[in-house]
Amino acid sequence: MSKHGVAGGDTTALLVRFCELKQKAFMRTGKPFPIIVIQEAGLEGFWIHRVLQSEGIESHVVDPASIATSRRRRRAKTDRIDGETLVRALLAYKRGEPRVCAMVRAPTSEVEDIRGHVSCSFLALVLKKELEDRIANIGKAAADGDAAARSGSWPDILADLDSLTETEVEQDGKRFLLRSAPRPAVSLALRAAGVALPPTVRQLAGA
Repeated sequence: MSKHGVAGGDTTALLVRFCELKQKAFMRTGKPFPIIVIQEAGLEGFWIHRVLQSEGIESHVVDPASIATSRRRRRAKTDRIDGETLVRALLAYKRGEPRVCAMVRAPTSEVEDIRGHVSCSFLALVLKKELEDRIANIGKAAADGDAAARSGSWPDILADLDSLTETEVEQDGKRFLLRSAPRPAVSLALRAAGVALPPTVRQLAGA
């Protein structure tokens, strides 16, 4: 099995490579051969599958868990082994062998967008809960008795974020950026998230 690298997302280079392979096969045999593609279903979505289909290329998306592999191959997982396994699965599938693998039915782009929004919304809720727990823990450990810092409610945090301002000033021919100090609630949230604001005064580059 030969390997050829294409930069991620460069569908033009991929299609050009397919054309070169078809021409090479035709020059050797005098017969035209179709391009048939197989790929594992993954987190990247099905956009490559749709691009290939729009170009008239037969494309298959396989459930990687449905391909039987030996324990030794599972331990020694490389691009070459994975590629050879996919090619063998595709050949067996095209021969009509039953239960060799399970092809995935690609959803429409609209359905995939909905799934993406749902996943992102769920992740946002999980992250929000994690941040709330961290804020609560830091607030409990606060020794200054500041009620605003202990509360860290989302309205307070959002209001404090909106109150942050930056002002550009010039002195002695140099330009500086002055940032307002964060209020207690947003300071607590930033500490919980492990995010540090830039200095309140910093000189602009090239000034």
